[in-house]
Amino acid sequence: GYEKVLIYTEKYLTKELFIKEGFQTSFHFHEKKDETMYIISGTGYIEFNDKKEYFGKNDTIRIEPHIEHSIVATENTVLHEVSTPFLNDTIRINDFYNR
Repeated sequence: GYEKVLIYTEKYLTKELFIKEGFQTSFHFHEKKDETMYIISGTGYIEFNDKKEYFGKNDTIRIEPHIEHSIVATENTVLHEVSTPFLNDTIRINDFYNR
């Protein structure tokens, strides 16, 4: 997949993320970043510590700071992440790709 910054200001950040079917982001959290995911296309779920929240096209899911999560694609997925502007605020708990 890929991650592309679309808009970056001192007040907000918008990224486009592509997650290939069968793949997922690292299980991580953000200390400051408050983010909302808007699903452009695809399906999947966001895995939290105690639940899974399924998504499809046009859904939105908010993830507040300190909430551990991973985004899992059950088909090729494109989403826009709209968040506070903290680019380097990712604390990985489990990185499936050894970054």
